[in-house]
Amino acid sequence: MEEIKVIFRRNVSDYLDELIFVLYENEYFGFKESAKDYVQKIYDFIEYNLPIFPAKQTPEKLSSLGS
Repeated sequence: MEEIKVIFRRNVSDYLDELIFVLYENEYFGFKESAKDYVQKIYDFIEYNLPIFPAKQTPEKLSSLGS
């Protein structure tokens, strides 16, 4: 199986890093470490699962918005 490498743009990494503070400050998580773990799970999903996630065909009604 071909290995797929995911590269994060700087603005995506900055957004996800800022998300840690937003989640903690808005009390979605009681500990900053819990918010870090949550964001790490997002990174892991993007890196390992997204490339193998099954593609779906865009419904014809929505095809004007993109594929």
